[in-house]
Amino acid sequence: MYSRFHNISLFLVLAFPFTAFTQSGKLSFDATGTLNDWYKNAVTVQGGAWMLPSDSMNVVTLLYDYKSGGLRKSQVARTQRDITVETYGWQPLNKLLLSGYFGYARHLHDSVSWSLAPREPLTAEGNPYYYASRKAGNWDDEQYQIGGNLMLPLHQNWMAGGGVRYKAGAGARSNDPRPQMNNHQVDFSAGVGYKRNAFKIHLDASYGYGSAEQGVTYSNDDDNNTPAAVDYIVYDFLGYGFYRYRAALRMEQRVKLWRTGIQLSMPMAGGTMFHQVRYSRQTDSSFRETTGASGVIFDELGMYTLNAFQGNHRWIKRGLMAFLLWDMKTGEDFNKVLLNGFNYRYSRKQAAFGVRFQHKSGYVSGWLFQGQTGFSQQQWQDGNTQHDAMDAAVTVDFSASKRFPVREKNGWEVYGTFGARVNTLSYLNAPPSQINLFTQAVAYPNAQYAQTDQFKTGTAVTYIHQLLPGKYMRCSLFANCDNALNGYDTPLNKADPFVPSGRRLHAGARLQFLF
Repeated sequence: MYSRFHNISLFLVLAFPFTAFTQSGKLSFDATGTLNDWYKNAVTVQGGAWMLPSDSMNVVTLLYDYKSGGLRKSQVARTQRDITVETYGWQPLNKLLLSGYFGYARHLHDSVSWSLAPREPLTAEGNPYYYASRKAGNWDDEQYQIGGNLMLPLHQNWMAGGGVRYKAGAGARSNDPRPQMNNHQVDFSAGVGYKRNAFKIHLDASYGYGSAEQGVTYSNDDDNNTPAAVDYIVYDFLGYGFYRYRAALRMEQRVKLWRTGIQLSMPMAGGTMFHQVRYSRQTDSSFRETTGASGVIFDELGMYTLNAFQGNHRWIKRGLMAFLLWDMKTGEDFNKVLLNGFNYRYSRKQAAFGVRFQHKSGYVSGWLFQGQTGFSQQQWQDGNTQHDAMDAAVTVDFSASKRFPVREKNGWEVYGTFGARVNTLSYLNAPPSQINLFTQAVAYPNAQYAQTDQFKTGTAVTYIHQLLPGKYMRCSLFANCDNALNGYDTPLNKADPFVPSGRRLHAGARLQFLF
């Protein structure tokens, strides 16, 4: 359907150069994914690998994900199948520190409506400019990313480095209306670090740019590309409630991204404290492509700007870890064609605090416990249609796993988790005179989802095998289920019968190699 990248060669280049790591560090990986997420995030940030508590490591993951069920938001596919291959690692080479990562993801989604293509991973979170249609259909895309960072010593305790990251992808839908999307982005980063004894500090900055191009066609213009075919009409969504009939053949989003951050590592209370605080600013300029008397014309439809602050704080002492994660994001658009002014605002605030304790990391009968609590708050405001929606909730999660030795250097890990998502201040305000298609198809179902309390359960079984001394394989099967605790008997909107309810199943298999 679209061109393939040379993913096999890139995978081989990045997957196997990093070999050394302490046995206890590899055996600390578990079904919660806490360490894997931390390490993977660190490698993608300039200087992040330098801050980690281990000298070197490589992780290769093959993942199959399946999600299905009615407990979802309106623009989420009823069924999602995702295939992911990724590798990341870091390794000292003489006086240099090298780190790199590669990722490939294939998304096969079915029964998606009111959003003809994903807005992420390229465009900023909360971006209001996209194509939408009532007609449900599939979405099939591939996304790639590759990147690397280098750090080298300068003078005495000083380090400096740089890095580059490239992301690209393409996707399409096979039923009318048929969107096609191509996206790419490149980022350049630089940083400087200082180390004195066990204290480390690192400052970095990066700049990136890219674009996402999207067009919509019909295979049956006579029947489907007409005003009478209501289900096949394509709309320009321009806010949270503000929309119009599609006025352009194609849309292009041009992205610019600035990031900066500080990282710290220091001894504290008999352990080690890690801090990471980052700021980013992304602007998405949306252009519509039309054909006029002078040929193809690009008009700027509007610009969306997102400012984000994020924090990652961890304290580690032997098998104990305490962590605090938070982020704050605010976005607003400037509509240049229809309103010539600000119309839409988006915000998100969330934080999570957790404690993780691991008793014995080898293949003895050890236990691991983790508890986490957090809150999240998202808000969407549209000035033109006076829509104001909030999704606010508190979450609590507990998990435990136990390992059972089978033979020398081999074992089983059994994992279980349960938790809850409880609505706190979620609401939707829309004046009766402003209720429209978007209100009924998107805002109403999403408000119901936000106000639905959920009980979450999950389990996983993993076989752990030593391939060679210091090299391990983890093979896992997992299943999670989100269950609605307060359902609704009838839809809020009878014109669009979808109602978030019931449950959402998430299952899959993971094969992971630790070198």
